[in-house]
Amino acid sequence: MLKKKKAPPPEVKAWLTEEEYAKAVGQLRLSIGAILGSTFSLYGMGAYTPGATEAIVKLAEDFSLRCRGLDKPIMVDYRSPLD
Repeated sequence: MLKKKKAPPPEVKAWLTEEEYAKAVGQLRLSIGAILGSTFSLYGMGAYTPGATEAIVKLAEDFSLRCRGLDKPIMVDYRSPLD
């Protein structure tokens, strides 16, 4: 039996104000940092947390731009902070 398609979601606001965007990115950065920090510190790799967090945030930003129609590659050039 075929399932009925769900109705499209209500209209979503495409762009945030600078203040809203900064707050959202800050919340994302803090959340990722908390996850990575607690895990990395268990193995003595806490120094890698800030760099890895920033790399993941950049990937998330690139992904969101691609989802909004911008032809932007989703990639990051991550360098270890200990190099």
